[in-house]
Amino acid sequence: MTLPTFDQVLDLIRSPKPPLACRVVELRDGVEERSAHVLFDGISGWFIESDEGIEFRRSDAFALFDDGDGLRRLGPGVPSHSNGWVKTPIEGSRMSLDQAVGRVIGPEDVDGRRSVLAELHGLRSGEDTAFQLHIDLDTGLVLRTARAELGLILQVKDLRIGIVEHPP
Repeated sequence: MTLPTFDQVLDLIRSPKPPLACRVVELRDGVEERSAHVLFDGISGWFIESDEGIEFRRSDAFALFDDGDGLRRLGPGVPSHSNGWVKTPIEGSRMSLDQAVGRVIGPEDVDGRRSVLAELHGLRSGEDTAFQLHIDLDTGLVLRTARAELGLILQVKDLRIGIVEHPP
């Protein structure tokens, strides 16, 4: 297997994503801190269910939130940012990739998916924190995120890739 260049890896992370379902898990000290079940249409529609509640979103212009105590709709016309910890590994374009520098370390198999391990610096403004990302070679999803001092901090599990159908 020929490894992609670092710039090719960044392009892969930025690339459009297919419709998918998965579970995103945040870890602290190797223990699951929180998780969310996700449906993403590959464009802008999200259904995210976690212990904190449910987010239903058809576009960036509005969202419906159910926290168990009530329903709130934001917008339309009011962009809202929520569940970034869930959306960022899926839509890597949400990362600050323009300032990122790093290197491709090598190929890795993650849960049966072909991926590449890359080390990135500059994802956090004003910090030189190194992140190790396992990037799926077919979709550009960040399947795992780790930091040397913290270990594995985020993981995409139970990934199912959908198809796009166009009516006749």
